[in-house]
Amino acid sequence: MKIVVETSVLIGTCVFWKRKDLLVKHHFFDKCNKLFEFLRDNPELGIVTKTIENEAKNVLDKAVNSTIRHTYFPDIGTKIRVMTLQHIISNHCLDKLENLVEECSTRLPINTKKRDKIKNEEIEPFLNEIVKTTVRYIQPKMPSFLRGKRLRGELTDIMVRSLPKKGIIYKGMPADRDLTIMSEATMIYRKYEGKEKVYVASTDNHFIPNRVQIGSFLSGHMKKLDELDSSVRDKLAKKFGFIGDDPLKILEHAEKEKVSIGKVKVKKERRKILVPKQIAKKARELEGTLEAVLLNKKMEQIERLPVSALTEKLQGIKDVNTVIFDGVITQRLVDLAAERNIKYLVAARVSEAIKQPLQVNLLTFTEIED
Repeated sequence: MKIVVETSVLIGTCVFWKRKDLLVKHHFFDKCNKLFEFLRDNPELGIVTKTIENEAKNVLDKAVNSTIRHTYFPDIGTKIRVMTLQHIISNHCLDKLENLVEECSTRLPINTKKRDKIKNEEIEPFLNEIVKTTVRYIQPKMPSFLRGKRLRGELTDIMVRSLPKKGIIYKGMPADRDLTIMSEATMIYRKYEGKEKVYVASTDNHFIPNRVQIGSFLSGHMKKLDELDSSVRDKLAKKFGFIGDDPLKILEHAEKEKVSIGKVKVKKERRKILVPKQIAKKARELEGTLEAVLLNKKMEQIERLPVSALTEKLQGIKDVNTVIFDGVITQRLVDLAAERNIKYLVAARVSEAIKQPLQVNLLTFTEIED
């Protein structure tokens, strides 16, 4: 299976900042973060496309601002103090976003011309027809002479129970960026020729089953039930292959699949490998720091930096022999190491889906000994 992480889940996970008694946390953080905890150990399953990453970066500051405004603080002075720190919080969340993309996902090549063709000629016309025929809500009608909120509410409940069909919440035609993400998910599904289940983890109603709603958006007696209607999601899945769902639901599917695979797959023990003592020492220092260290051929430290800045740094630096970092070795880093003639990549974990060049040694902290 493959899990395409949509913008809303990426934002829900990275908007988190805590300092002493101050906490800024996105209202979807808990369920989105659980999925990323799983993907951190299984990065070969996660996919974050460039479109999704850029969209998340574009809306991040707005999401941080909205989260601060909707967060309860004991007094107005504390809230004002946190609001003045918004730029610091946003930078912290941006670092976390880049770390999540680097550590918890792979990136597949996307042909933008094919993507746009799928969007304009397949997905958009298909959804246009669905939106026309989808009942967004049902408004129980009541005589105007019946007044009083309590009375009208009781009558609404009675009418709801007698309705043969209930409406679902669907926000109409998706925005252009949602259509683009759907097109990319379709391309990923077709790339695997239907041999892999492709899920889209999202909290956006355009991608996932919607809660059943009674009453119009303008009604004071609108009710949202606990029932979920998956009719729109199922039509998209049947036509284009990708399955949109809530992060926790996808996590449940992923854990079940991992258990079933684990029953028939024996994990190969990796032997301890002797390395220079400077590498082993730096590896111990870096555990739990989310930082990276660059060493030259003499095993001297060139630079220490955050893991989020590692990829960009390696693109513009020379004479690096060893890279040690508290993160996950991804295919992008391996390819970059091969280009830069880097001999060792040492990290906390190695992604399973790696094509290893002969000239680059990939090691984890648990494999090395001095």
